[in-house]
Amino acid sequence: MDIIEKLNIITQRITIDKEYLAPGFPEIMTDVDIELNKLVREYLLIPTEERDNVKSSISIDNAWLLLAFSEDMATYALRQSEQELFSNGLTALSMVYGILDAREIMVIMVLYCDVNKRIGLSFESIINEGGDFGRFIEGFINRDESDKSLESMGYTLEKDEQNNLLYQRAW
Repeated sequence: MDIIEKLNIITQRITIDKEYLAPGFPEIMTDVDIELNKLVREYLLIPTEERDNVKSSISIDNAWLLLAFSEDMATYALRQSEQELFSNGLTALSMVYGILDAREIMVIMVLYCDVNKRIGLSFESIINEGGDFGRFIEGFINRDESDKSLESMGYTLEKDEQNNLLYQRAW
């Protein structure tokens, strides 16, 4: 089964049962998070030409799912200090770059800048791939601090009931 078929199946499942779209943030990763991490790892193993084909086949619904996944991965990367989660979330953003409005991606990028600042996880692997998204990241991380703060994009850093860090939307 190819990446788009798998992504379509996950998107259809969350549209039906709303598991992934439920309010709140789980203490541990959901099955959807685990499946999407596997999917992103699979995507990273295919040649660049095939990646371009995958990106051109991503639907708007799939793109919104990947955006939500990316937002979650920023929190999990912060909680677990895990570079792979950080990179997978950024890869998901790269997959939807050019499909969704760049402003939607900028709202999530602020989380990755905060994780980078707090615990030092790196943008290097994504930037080194180059391309439009690599340049987008470089431009974003070079912005004035006030233009890439959590507050500027409507987030706060909170703690949940188990005292785990959590990026919370203020809007």
